[in-house]
Amino acid sequence: MKMADNPPGEWPEAIRAIPVRHPGRWASMVAIAVVIAMAAHTTITNTRFNWALQGQYFLSRQIIHGVVTTLELTAASMAIGVVLGVI
Repeated sequence: MKMADNPPGEWPEAIRAIPVRHPGRWASMVAIAVVIAMAAHTTITNTRFNWALQGQYFLSRQIIHGVVTTLELTAASMAIGVVLGVI
């Protein structure tokens, strides 16, 4: 029934919507979860990563200085970009 066919003051019949099933989404979600779990397992259990040495490199003075310099340059670039954008 069209909207114009309804007498004045009556509402059209309600639509009975049935949600569409998406089994592919569930299957892909499971596949991605398995891949992430495998990557985490490999990262944690592989002795070749030598996590003690990685920690020493990551917390070295040069790396920390580089991170601080990068953050300073990022903040300065944002400030200059905002000022020039407003102008």
